[in-house]
Amino acid sequence: MGVLILAALSVGLATPSQAYDSAGRDSLAMLAHWKCANWAEMTGNRSELERHFNAGMEVGRRFVHAAREGLVSADQWNADVPVGIAMTTYGPSDDFVLGRLFALASDQAYDDAAKRDPSGFPLSPQQYITDSSTLNVRAANLSQRSNCSESVWKLMGGWFCVAGFR
Repeated sequence: MGVLILAALSVGLATPSQAYDSAGRDSLAMLAHWKCANWAEMTGNRSELERHFNAGMEVGRRFVHAAREGLVSADQWNADVPVGIAMTTYGPSDDFVLGRLFALASDQAYDDAAKRDPSGFPLSPQQYITDSSTLNVRAANLSQRSNCSESVWKLMGGWFCVAGFR
């Protein structure tokens, strides 16, 4: 219900001069950074964890503010913003919403490492990875495959890879 209200508000409030045209890119970058932060935490890389967490917060604040102010058009919600994000952008404050979005990214990052095979297909519950050493290796591989070491997300340069991103 909150998503429908938010989408309806964004149609009524966004004007061409104040439209926020990077909702899809920002929402994907936010979650990508936070997934990388989670994989960095799994591998014990504190500096990468902080770098990606802070980068995700920066772009996330911009996205959530625009969403809550009605600057994201209905077309953008439908075409550019992943459904999981759209369903999580309501709550009493921007920080609350950012916390929900971080939890979504954390769950996806963990599931990618522990509950999916290297191709991204789901494992059966009996095959879930529970060994911390194996999770560490899987997280390092996901981080590498997802270009987490890049200092700049090349969103406009034709590539944006986040393993298992849904």
